[in-house]
Amino acid sequence: MKRNRTMMAMGVAGAIVLGSLGVPQAAVAQTTTNGTAPIHTQLPRNNVQGGQIAAARPGTWIQRSQATHIQRQAAALQNYGGITISQPAPQSFKDVVLPQLVQIFLTSINAVAAAINAAITSAT
Repeated sequence: MKRNRTMMAMGVAGAIVLGSLGVPQAAVAQTTTNGTAPIHTQLPRNNVQGGQIAAARPGTWIQRSQATHIQRQAAALQNYGGITISQPAPQSFKDVVLPQLVQIFLTSINAVAAAINAAITSAT
């Protein structure tokens, strides 16, 4: 019988502990105070000075990230020997083909002139 009472007391105590764990606690961070509170407990928007809000706007984040990227890229290219081009620059199609076409055209004109000259000489 004594054992049943002990088990009953442990069950009641366990139920109380489990019940207290399920009750939501008040969060200190979600409470607000009036302006007379110390500065470290006020809301951030009431705690700023000068141009802190303007300095933290998203546009300046983008500008800072672009400047950081350009700075790191320049450091990577210049501080480590820069870029060394080991192959000659590719020539354009016009620079390669046009002189060859002109040469072929002039060779064919010389061949036609030689054929005409041979025809004239053989006819006389």
